[in-house]
Amino acid sequence: MDNAGLTAIPSMEELKAVVFSMSPSSAPGPDGLFGKFYHSCWDIIKDDLLLMINDFFAGFIKGSSITENIMMTQNMVHNITKPSTNGNVVLKVDMPKAYDRVPWEYLYSNGPVISHLCYADDTILFSSAEPESLKIMMEKMETYEKTSGQLVNKAKSGFYVNFQDDDIRINRIKQITGYNHCHFSVQYLGCPIYIGRKKAIPLHTLSVLHPPKATFSQIKKIISNFFWGMDDNKNKKHWMVWKDMCFPIEEGGAGFRSLKDTCNAFSAKIWWKFRTKKSLIKDFLEAKYCKRFHPVAIRKAQCQSQFWRRMMDIKEKVEPYISWSLVRGEISF
Repeated sequence: MDNAGLTAIPSMEELKAVVFSMSPSSAPGPDGLFGKFYHSCWDIIKDDLLLMINDFFAGFIKGSSITENIMMTQNMVHNITKPSTNGNVVLKVDMPKAYDRVPWEYLYSNGPVISHLCYADDTILFSSAEPESLKIMMEKMETYEKTSGQLVNKAKSGFYVNFQDDDIRINRIKQITGYNHCHFSVQYLGCPIYIGRKKAIPLHTLSVLHPPKATFSQIKKIISNFFWGMDDNKNKKHWMVWKDMCFPIEEGGAGFRSLKDTCNAFSAKIWWKFRTKKSLIKDFLEAKYCKRFHPVAIRKAQCQSQFWRRMMDIKEKVEPYISWSLVRGEISF
């Protein structure tokens, strides 16, 4: 009950009580306004104020997923490699606090409009590298700074592009944005976002990134060598292959957890959520890959993002266990 109260979106009555508890002559906040302003203009600003508070809470309440934001970012970054007249650019913005659903709409990808992804204080923007588009985005950023009182730290902000040998365009972006030119990977919500194949990743990112086979093999080798030990600086004999050691003890194994099985379990969870729940990443992926066919009928292809190919791999293992239950008949498929 206490947790439900803490995570609940504030009502208009609660907001009014807080606003009118402020001293009329209190020191102004970042917006430069005294408590008296909020008291006098309450009937005019109350709806906008409540909307802003609700948007603030949206980044923290149940249903707002960090992993989905990371997966969404990885898929958007995959698009940066697609050829376009002016190229594409990803901007990582450093600001004290940033919250979801600031109404900036620039990028349309034949599906949901996605121009930015925010969670807590991590903000990533997507744009064409066309100068006018960037100028409009920076104008919106300035408006946001003036309205919210939050200032972007340009020295710590950076931009990422898919063209590395065009100094003229890179310098032009640098002049327009004032940000530093950076190279992938980019850290977002503690997870590395890549273009192309991943070289190495932290274990906690398995829920959103799938390691290459070489990484699995290297980790298995290190763990197995550590378990069996060394003698005179040489690895001791391995009396059981690692694959068999990952079986449960009651099945003749040693009870170790297989890294590959763990990753497959995460993949299965991702596919289950995609098939059963409504989300931004579901809308994005369906618009991108499922325009003509049902997701189950889509085949894996090299041109697809690594994340989607991961879903295609696990689909064959999960789908046989997914079944429909007839209830009210409210779903159309």
